[in-house]
Amino acid sequence: QGLEHLENLTHLEDLSLFNCPLITDNGLKYFSRFSALEKLDLSLCRKITDQGIKYIKDLITLQILSLNHCCITEVGLVY
Repeated sequence: QGLEHLENLTHLEDLSLFNCPLITDNGLKYFSRFSALEKLDLSLCRKITDQGIKYIKDLITLQILSLNHCCITEVGLVY
């Protein structure tokens, strides 16, 4: 059990999962419901890759996204 418990927090505006080693691409699929999310910090979540970015690409209210030291390449930045 993990991030699926957060999916009902649709009014969440700021979320930091800084240095959470268990966060994976699959976990990011629950983020698509965060329609009010403005700030997301996934820095040092080393299991986040280009594949996971597709789950957060439609967060239109997102203003600040931190992906420092994640496994993101130019491919993931296209999303």
